[in-house]
Parts: sequence; structure tokens; C-alpha cells
Amino acid sequence: MSTPEVIVLSSDDESEVHRSKRPQTTSASSPQHSSPPSKRRRREVLLYLNDDCVVTEGLMELLIQMPQVRCCVTQQPSLYPFHIQQNDKWSCGFRNLQMIMTFLVPYLPKDHSFWQYTTPVSSSYEIPSVVQWQQFMEAAWNEGFDADGALHYRKKIVGKSVWIGAVEVASVLAFRGIDATVVQFIRCAASRRQLRPLCVSYFQRHYCQCHDSSHPCSSLELVRRLLQQTEKSKKSLQPESTCNCDIPPLYLQWKGHSVCVVGYEVETQTNGTLIHHLLAFDPMKRGSVLKKSLQRSDLKPFRVDHAKLERQDCQVVVCSTRTLPASVREGIKRNLQTATAAERAVLESLHKASR
Repeated sequence: MSTPEVIVLSSDDESEVHRSKRPQTTSASSPQHSSPPSKRRRREVLLYLNDDCVVTEGLMELLIQMPQVRCCVTQQPSLYPFHIQQNDKWSCGFRNLQMIMTFLVPYLPKDHSFWQYTTPVSSSYEIPSVVQWQQFMEAAWNEGFDADGALHYRKKIVGKSVWIGAVEVASVLAFRGIDATVVQFIRCAASRRQLRPLCVSYFQRHYCQCHDSSHPCSSLELVRRLLQQTEKSKKSLQPESTCNCDIPPLYLQWKGHSVCVVGYEVETQTNGTLIHHLLAFDPMKRGSVLKKSLQRSDLKPFRVDHAKLERQDCQVVVCSTRTLPASVREGIKRNLQTATAAERAVLESLHKASR
């Protein structure tokens, strides 16, 4: 049996499996920024977000103080990701991409290809705006990345109010030289059930860079190890790792929306059973409201609805701070780095459906 196709999921409520079934996008003029670029001071890093979005600081600092929470960063408060709020109905994919980049950008070496378009100045870094990411996507399509996406969007996306999904996010990251892999949880319950344990294992840092600093693990290698671990284990609970490496947040996509997963919560029930809840920065939610809920030690607005997600297809984009080799980048033009949870069960499901 062949490898499952990469299912295209976007933030469009009307989107279907195939790009050709998506509704036509409507053009809009490039947004005019009525306010100056946001500047966010960190202890050692000054980030410039050249956008008129709403940025909320301090959420990670409050999350990390809670003993039941395990987050993507623990050692360097200067590298905590921000919450970025969308002020429309379509830009969640871009906002989650920006949130991940608030973590990744300070890690990138000065000779990284990312700086081909954005130049770091001293300890200051610019996080690309939505329009800039749209420009990168058009440049990626013109270079040969994501041929299906180029066809669907007709190689024109700048200034348009259009949805993007995990495939577009991973493709544009690869174009900018950032290592990223799409993990699919699709078609059947066996695959979808692995979403939570895989993400929990990721944040438990069982295969992070410090285990072999001489050979940093690529995102694809990491994903394969995590899938192997979760498929072998019948339980979602894994032993806690003592590692405190900083690792990027995860981009989580389902049909209709996407969020930025930053960690998980360990909830102890009355009978002593432990339950893990994934925690996410949702761009649809107001940052000020999220901060107030954390000040009350209320994590409900951050919890991912696992029961809902296990009933539908989902995708996760896993990134690494490893520099993407030029040969791998070239190969991604033809085949995006992907993996499918419970692949055998997915193929069997596809085979039955084709009868």
C-alpha cells in the first residue's frame, strides 16, 4: 500500500480535502497600518513586530509558575513566545506562524538564510508581518515550492484576506530555510487518538537537542521517534523528562481554525488518575482576557478540546532550531516533509473506503 496523501486542511470553514473544492478567494487591498510597528522589550532581545496586531506579553511567565504546567520554554524568559491576537476571521494561520517565530527568530544564527530578507541588527529582530509572509509565499511558489498551493492560489496571495493551513505554513518555513514537518492525524480513530500523546511526549523533551548536541535532531527525525514511541505505548502517559531544553511551540490545525500549542497541563483527578490537557495560545481569544484568567489560576481558556479534535482530521507542524540543509530544502520543493500517525490503520481505512 502507498503512503497516505497529504490532506490539505485550512482555517476556512468551507474547506474540503482537495484544494479544488475550496471556495474562491476574494481580493482585498493591502492593509494599511494605522499604528506604528509593535515593539516588545525582553530582557536581552528586542523584537519588532511590523504589524498592527494586538500583542500580549507575560502569559508564559504566568503559565510557567503553575506547578501542573509543562511548557515549551523554561530556561530563558527572554525567549518566551508572545500571544498575538487576530482582528479578523481569516488570519489565524498567519498569527500562529508569527507566535512560533517570536520563539524561533532569536535562535537563528547570523548566517541563516532567514536573514536573506530580514537582517538582524545587534540584539534586535523583526518578526515578519502578515503581508510579508504572503510575499514569502509568492516567492516560494515562484521558486517551485508547494506546486498544489501555487495552483490553488494562482500564485497570488499578497493583500488578500485568505486562509492558510499547515501545508502552507510548513512550505513557507522551508522556503525561509527553517526545518519543519507536518504530522497528520487523519481518517480514523487510531490515528486521531495519537495527537495528544505525541504532543505531550514532545513537550516532555524525550528526544530534544541536548541528548545529542553534536547532531541536533531534525524535525522529521524527531517526529518519527515520537510516533514510534506513541504507537508502542498503549497509554498516553510517559515518564517525565528532567531536561529543560527550550523547544519551539507547535502549530495545530484542524478544519476551521488553528492554534499555537505551548505546553500541557497535568490534572490529577479525585481517584488519583492523571489527565493531560494540551494548552494553546488561541489567536481568536483576547490576550487581556487570557492574562486575567491566568491571574485567577484558571487554565480553561487555554485547554484544547481533545474530544472535539478526535472526531476530525488534524495536523501539527513541528519545527526545530536546526538549520535546514540546502539539499533537504531543495527536496522539499518536490515533497514536503510529512508523517502520518498510525499510518497502517490509515491505509487500511483508505483501502476499505475504496472498495
